[in-house]
Amino acid sequence: MTKFKRRILYSLPLLVLAGGLIAWLPAHPRPRAVPASHPMPMAMPMQSNQRLGTANVPAFHPHPPRGPLPATQPPSKYSDPRVRTIYALAARIKKVLYQEPCYCRCDRDLGHTSLLSCFVGNHASVCEVCLMEAAYTYKETRKGLTAAQIRKNIEHGGWRSINLNDYMHAPAR
Repeated sequence: MTKFKRRILYSLPLLVLAGGLIAWLPAHPRPRAVPASHPMPMAMPMQSNQRLGTANVPAFHPHPPRGPLPATQPPSKYSDPRVRTIYALAARIKKVLYQEPCYCRCDRDLGHTSLLSCFVGNHASVCEVCLMEAAYTYKETRKGLTAAQIRKNIEHGGWRSINLNDYMHAPAR
């Protein structure tokens, strides 16, 4: 037997073991626990992705908040007119944003518990996904859809239809 064949023969069990270990690990890590100091009210638990049956849905709250919600950042803080406009819209629909997931995956990276978390801080100001989802949520709310209906549409990518350049001007009062 050649030296090359021996190396392959000895390496094969390690490759099989490594492949089995990779297959055994979960495909998506669970969202991080929200720290106790997090400003979002935690009266309702985050929706478990496993209960949804879809392991790829980011964190959200399945029911409206029971208490007051934190303020979103003031739109005047931002120079980009699209960001200003969408932060203003987000402030109007906080209870709905609280019930929506955010597909930029900030639940994993930043510990966010819903799309509202992005607007309580500055994250949405630098994230087109957050801006598009919030604009979509506002648009669908105006049509009379419920938070659950909007969430289903977001999960199916409906937010991708948003053109952020349509939000260059502040909304009418």
